[in-house]
Amino acid sequence: MADSVVLMPKRRTKDVPDQELIFTAPKGGILHSNGWSRIWLRASSRSAPFGLD
Repeated sequence: MADSVVLMPKRRTKDVPDQELIFTAPKGGILHSNGWSRIWLRASSRSAPFGLD
């Protein structure tokens, strides 16, 4: 992963408490792996027309 990709969430979460969730499920709470897959597939299909796939 590019350094810039790693640094962006570090910068944006510098004031977030250690135990706080950064990525949550659509209705809040823990995002489980099966939920992440659905969200990732949706996001990647929506970004494809912009060359971001």
